[in-house]
Amino acid sequence: MRVRTHLLAVTVAGLVLPTSVALAPVSAEPLPTGTVQGTASDADDPADPGALGVQARLYRWDGSAFVPDTEHDPQVTERDGGYLFTGVADGFYTVRFSDTTFTYVPTTWPGTTGQMPTGTSTAEGSGVVEVPAPVSVGDRTPSAFPEPQQLDVTVLKQLSNEGAAPVVTGLRRVGYRLSATPGGWNPDASTLTFAWQWQRVDSQGNARDIPGATASTYALTAAEVGQGIRVRATGQRAGYAPESGYSDETEVKRSYSATGVRLAYRRIHATSRGRVRVTVTPSTAPPTGTVTVKVDGRRRVATTLKPTQAGSVALLLPRLGRGTHRVVAVYGGSRGLYGSTSRVTTLTVVR
Repeated sequence: MRVRTHLLAVTVAGLVLPTSVALAPVSAEPLPTGTVQGTASDADDPADPGALGVQARLYRWDGSAFVPDTEHDPQVTERDGGYLFTGVADGFYTVRFSDTTFTYVPTTWPGTTGQMPTGTSTAEGSGVVEVPAPVSVGDRTPSAFPEPQQLDVTVLKQLSNEGAAPVVTGLRRVGYRLSATPGGWNPDASTLTFAWQWQRVDSQGNARDIPGATASTYALTAAEVGQGIRVRATGQRAGYAPESGYSDETEVKRSYSATGVRLAYRRIHATSRGRVRVTVTPSTAPPTGTVTVKVDGRRRVATTLKPTQAGSVALLLPRLGRGTHRVVAVYGGSRGLYGSTSRVTTLTVVR
């Protein structure tokens, strides 16, 4: 009996081969991967701008936020400040720089804000780069290998006010002017410039900036009475992050006043009315509040001082009987000033 056999065939690359012929495996080359690199620079040292000993950690975008890329360990910059992450998969990335030498600020991010990016914009100053997806295996053009992505950063050194807090001198009473000096700094305060801000501190310890009080001196007002006063000194220098120091808080008290009374004429006729001028000092804080003139212990006339009067007011007494009368002026005080009473002066009324 004659047996006929049939061969099954498959087509590979245009050739017909029997099924008994094994197919050679296709070579699986690794896909090209990306690189994120850059330099951490020290702006305070133009002669040696590399920031040594700064830790660079790669962060990737997970669809909602940047998170640490666990595929890459943090790197510590060399003397030239350089870092390099290779084998980076496609996606959006940023880099967090952390100080390990107690020389620079604790954390710095690339980009104009200095903060962790919150989106995937790769615009200039965003601090974000995109590693593109690799092209197909068959493409042998240079574009198949993603270009290195560059993220540079300038790390700022840290100012310190641990030497001594800013110092405030002057009497803590309304109308008096306080003066502030920076205290002890590293680097020395003589190499820094300072921005000043005076603050009121309430009984709960809440500090609030006083609008417009941005000089190294400040004249106390009635608004500070019963509250604390302190100053914030913010040191600044090129290549350093601004740092603030605070003076001790001290309570502001009312100032003492002095009241005087002067008669226009010490002797008048019974048909006339006496005229007096009452003056309340100090003039450093224009007094407000009530002024009363008493004659022989009885209230005869009163008025309210206005700031524009600078503590001086003229008053007209009622007609008085013949004889010698004791005249006294009493200032009732205000939020910023304690009250006071003048010395007695005498007015003589004749026929």
